[in-house]
Amino acid sequence: MDEGIGEVVGALKKENMLDNTIIVFTSDNGAAHGHIGSNYPLRGGKQSLFEGGVRAVSFVSSPLLKKTGYTNTNLHHVTDWYATFQKMAGDQPDRHSKPQLPIDGVDIWESVSNNQPCRMKCSSTSETIQ
Repeated sequence: MDEGIGEVVGALKKENMLDNTIIVFTSDNGAAHGHIGSNYPLRGGKQSLFEGGVRAVSFVSSPLLKKTGYTNTNLHHVTDWYATFQKMAGDQPDRHSKPQLPIDGVDIWESVSNNQPCRMKCSSTSETIQ
């Protein structure tokens, strides 16, 4: 994997595209509980609503980051990346010729790039939790 990622980064450098690139590694859930992975010290695992099932790490690398070398503890969800990349790419959903369905995520770029809070609440299918 390291070699493959190095080749992608090398190709981006060669084509002068790295200065406008955001590299993200993320997950949508914790490790499978009791099998290959461990979520210690968190309780639960994949297919669980405990922290071990829904909390995961991410890695972001980009020259576009305003702040680097820190641990971000803000509340993000894997679906937020779509909204973030959509905005970073300059998409303007309100200008589309056809109505667009609402997306589940929120733009988290200021949170990721500058450690600013992006949301103060979590949403579930049945209620909003403050």
